[in-house]
Amino acid sequence: MRYEFKARQCRSWLDPKWGKVFARELGEALVTRCQGESGVFLTLTYRREDYEDARDLYHRAKEERHVRRFIARLAKNLGTSLSGRWLC
Repeated sequence: MRYEFKARQCRSWLDPKWGKVFARELGEALVTRCQGESGVFLTLTYRREDYEDARDLYHRAKEERHVRRFIARLAKNLGTSLSGRWLC
């Protein structure tokens, strides 16, 4: 009996190939959405050695609400509400 294996595409952010595709699509959508608007684009970066893998990072960041806490502190320092003015 002979077995044949075929590669499957998972279309996930965790897959290096598809993560790049999704990032490019998101970037293009962001540029289109923000044309004519003034604003700031921030990238928050994590040290990978602090986490077991990408899933661990994702789940811990979500559970600990890193982005929401960052936005709240940023809004407080700017003295303005950022409600509805950011995306992740």
